[in-house]
Order: sequence, then C-alpha cells, then structure tokens
Amino acid sequence: MVGATLAIAASAWLLGGGARLVQQARKAPTIPARPVAPAQKAQGAVLPKVGLLSPIATGHAGGYLMQGLRDDVYAAIRWLEVPVGDLVVTMAADAVQAFVPVASWRPLRLPVSYADTVEACRVVGDCVAPNQEIVDAAYALSSRNGRLIFNGLVHNEKDEANMTTLDFTVKFNTGIDRQLAKAPHPGMRCGAWKYWILHSRIREKGAVNYGGFAASGAPIQTVGGRHGPTHYDYSQLFQPVRRYARTKGGARLDLLERYAAQGVPAAYLEKYR
Repeated sequence: MVGATLAIAASAWLLGGGARLVQQARKAPTIPARPVAPAQKAQGAVLPKVGLLSPIATGHAGGYLMQGLRDDVYAAIRWLEVPVGDLVVTMAADAVQAFVPVASWRPLRLPVSYADTVEACRVVGDCVAPNQEIVDAAYALSSRNGRLIFNGLVHNEKDEANMTTLDFTVKFNTGIDRQLAKAPHPGMRCGAWKYWILHSRIREKGAVNYGGFAASGAPIQTVGGRHGPTHYDYSQLFQPVRRYARTKGGARLDLLERYAAQGVPAAYLEKYR
C-alpha cells in the first residue's frame, strides 16, 4: 500500500508540477549544452539503487543531480552578474536543484563530486567551476541581504558516516530553506554550502574545495586539498559560472585563461573546453 501510494505520488508529480519543472528547465536561458561522450558521462557518480520503499537513511545522494541534468529534470538556472575585481562574471544565483522522488517531493540542492562538477558544466554548457575569488565575491554580494551561514551536520563519528546519505541532504536543504524563509535572498545566494573550485592546489589530489561561511563571515573550509575528485558529501554543491566573463571595459575574457595565469595546470582546464 505504501509503495502504491508513493508510485501514485510520483506519477502525479510527473504529470503535474514535475512536468512544469521540466518545461521550465527547458525554457531556461542557458547556453546550449555541448554533446557529452559516453566515456565522459561514465566519470560521474553511479546513480544509487534505492527503491521507493527504502528508508531514506540507507540511500545515498550521489548521482541524482547528474541524472537530473542528463534527463533535463531540474529547476531552471537563474544567472546573475557578479563583480569580481576587474571582471564581471555570470554565476548561477543558487546551487542547482533537481528532484529525488525517494527523498522529497520538492527539488533539492544535491551534492556532487569534483568529477561530477566537470561533467555537469559540460552538460549545462560552456560553464566552469569558480575560483576562490569568485566565491568570495558571490558571498559578498549575497551578504547584502544578510549572511547565509553554513550549518554543518557532522558532530560525531556516526554523523561522519552519514555524510553522503539522502537523509543528510534533506536535512541540509531544510536548514538552508529555513534561513531563506527568515531572510529572503532574491538575488545571489552564497555562504551556506561549499564549492569545488579551480585552484593551483588541484595538482595535489585532483580536487580543491572551499567555502561554507560562518556567522563571522570567515569560510569554514579554507582552500583544501584533502579530497580526491570522486569525493562528495551533503555540503558540496554545484553552482556554476559561465566560462566567458567581461572586463569592466567590456572586453570578453575566457576564465580558463585567467585560471591558467593563476597556476591551474592546463590538464585540468582542458576538461572544460
């Protein structure tokens, strides 16, 4: 009976609000996506085998955002311009959200690995991961409407073992939404989660993370090279930047060239081309 109820609810979503979400995503003013070869798609996390009757806590969140992007079932990406030093970049105004029927009947900000981030940028089309400077600028812009705070969920070893679960993903989203209910951020949203960034330290283990800001305005996660490209947890979300920025004088600039000048190895930049 429970299974039948969930199946009916899933069908209702797809025929009702879900269909509207897909339509909205398809109408989003995104840059046309480049075709992604099967070999490149295989680099992402594998979609977890979680049945409708499985308890949320036993399922893992890895792979669901990539599945939503591939199937074009994700919330429309709203793009905003962000002043970053001598540049103006275009960045998603929020972490990208997709639908997970076994966890919630609403789209969720879903976690990604760095490998997923690269592939997601190619699926969305002509996007790249941000660098530290861009994240800091987005946080400063977001904080004009009040600071969004990173509320971590790991307090003991048991929590650490649950970092990849759908249960933690839902809890993390609930905490973010509560902050937004108290202090709406109609523009940029940044501060409550972490990013995979492009930084010269990527040569160490193949991935660098940064972000998640405290009430003081300081990042919880400074530039870190502890994790490899396949690591993910509830706090690492996807908020891409369009590859091409402009100078304040109006000239077009490829962010990959800027990243190269900052010491990011060419092999890591080539994956975004």
